[in-house]
Formats: sequence, C-alpha cells, structure tokens
Amino acid sequence: MSKQTALILLDELEKTLEGSKSIAASGRLEAYYKRDVQFIEEARACLNSDDPQKVRWLFDQMRNLSQGFGSYCPNLKKLDLTLDRLFAELQDTLIKCREEG
Repeated sequence: MSKQTALILLDELEKTLEGSKSIAASGRLEAYYKRDVQFIEEARACLNSDDPQKVRWLFDQMRNLSQGFGSYCPNLKKLDLTLDRLFAELQDTLIKCREEG
C-alpha cells in the first residue's frame, strides 16, 4: 500500500506544481520548476522499478531535498504537507523492502 500511496502523492505534487507553472515562468523561476518536475519523474521511475536500492536513493533524495522545492507555488503549505506524507510513505516502503528481502 505504501508504494501505491507514494505514487498517488507524487501525482498530487505534480498537479500542484503544474498549477504554478505560469507563476514560475513569470517570476523567472522556470529552471526550478523544471528541476522539481524532473525530481517527480525520477521518483516515479524509482518506485515503479521495484528496486530497493532505487527506493533507498529516492528516500535519501527526499531527506536532502532543497528547501526551495516548489517555493514559487502559492499553496506552499499543501506542497510541504504532501512532501512530508511522501517522505513517510517512502520510509514505510523501505521498511517493507527490508522485511521482504
């Protein structure tokens, strides 16, 4: 369930970011927007790979995620809450991977 929940949360993040694309472009923050979208794409690929090492890499990336992730979004609180939930789901996914392996 955690992997599936994490994928749903990535979809939520992506929708939130898409709603801020024009804001990012008008504020000359388009490079940050592209970086954030690329992270979501990489995260989705890691989760879909079912490779525990890639899930671990993703978890580490989440721990080191820049404070500026989605900083151009008007709904930053929702974005931060979703990121926190995603982090928790990735942690749970890692625990399950260890238990299975």
